[in-house]
Amino acid sequence: MESTKAGPVRRIRIHWQDGKWAIVGEKLLERKVIPNSQSLPQTEKNLQVVGFWYEVADTKGNLLYRRIIDDPLKQHVEIPEKDGSFTNVPVKRTDITFEVLIPHVPENAMLSFFGTKEGIQGKLAELDLRGNDQPEQKNQGKGVSDYGYK
Repeated sequence: MESTKAGPVRRIRIHWQDGKWAIVGEKLLERKVIPNSQSLPQTEKNLQVVGFWYEVADTKGNLLYRRIIDDPLKQHVEIPEKDGSFTNVPVKRTDITFEVLIPHVPENAMLSFFGTKEGIQGKLAELDLRGNDQPEQKNQGKGVSDYGYK
């Protein structure tokens, strides 16, 4: 579901190389509508959620924003077959750059990525958003919910 209010958004460029994560750039978008924060799907008792998503948290670890996305690190490609079906073919990708959008609010502190590594689902990386030459904070004092993100 889309947010109904436009607000300031940070477009953050992430670089992943051989298992190492880094923020390599970012741009402030003054007014943009981005999807609302998402809840993870409910699972049966004792089952873990599987997929790929990112979360933004404040300094106390409180969730500010979550977005479920297609896994940018996937190590396979789908190849179409003559019969119309698809086959997954493994590929070795060691250098990947992708971007994520997050609300631009003063509370942003950590950006975390969750997914599957070697068959185990969990937190893949946690990146600090505070020491990243952030663009000038605009609309200080407004929280995530003030822009309709939560």
